[in-house]
Amino acid sequence: MSFVVVDVSGAAYKEIREKLASADYGDRFQNSAGRDVIDLSGIALASKDDGLIDRIKDLFIEAGMTEEGARQLAAYGVQLGTERAKGCK
Repeated sequence: MSFVVVDVSGAAYKEIREKLASADYGDRFQNSAGRDVIDLSGIALASKDDGLIDRIKDLFIEAGMTEEGARQLAAYGVQLGTERAKGCK
C-alpha cells in the first residue's frame, strides 16, 4: 500500500502514536524511507476544541472587536489552554 507522508509536530505525532498504541493499533506503525510513520488509513482525526475557537471569537465580536482580531485572540486563548502551554513559564 502506498501513502503520502504528512509531517506534523513531534507533540502531535507522539499523542497520536500513544492513543493508537493504547487502542491496540500497533500494526499501524511502519517505516518509510528510514522514517517512523503511522498509517492512518481508515482512521479519522477531529479537533479537540469542538468549535471552541469560533465560540470565543463570536463573543469577542459581540464585544466590538474586529473579526480577524477576535479570531487571533481566540486561537491564542485556546493555545494557552493546552497542556504544553500550561507548563510554560
